[in-house]
Amino acid sequence: MRINGRVVFTLALMAVAAVALVMARQWPFKAAFFPRVTAIPLLIITTIQLLVDLFGAPAAAGESRSDLELATDVSPEIAGRRTIAISLGSPPSSFWSSCSGFRTPFRSSFLPTWRRSPVCHGG
Repeated sequence: MRINGRVVFTLALMAVAAVALVMARQWPFKAAFFPRVTAIPLLIITTIQLLVDLFGAPAAAGESRSDLELATDVSPEIAGRRTIAISLGSPPSSFWSSCSGFRTPFRSSFLPTWRRSPVCHGG
């Protein structure tokens, strides 16, 4: 058995699901429906994850347990531009994007158009 951060996080999620089920026990059916529908699958999935974390085969040396592999051949400047472009394209920033004059979320030279934006300056 290996106790690490994954196990602790899984146990915390199991506790959240268990508390939701216990609290919803006394509620009327319609009020308890959503907590039950979400907590029961969460409890099942976290139980499986706990078993995998405790008794599963460890990752081989030099092998990641994640499917995500970060690129190491991208310069920090390009990575910064890409990060800004992605964050400006997200829904919460759509007003800011319109104020800065973005027509597409991947346009990197926005400073000259910001001063001419009709949305921000009313004209």
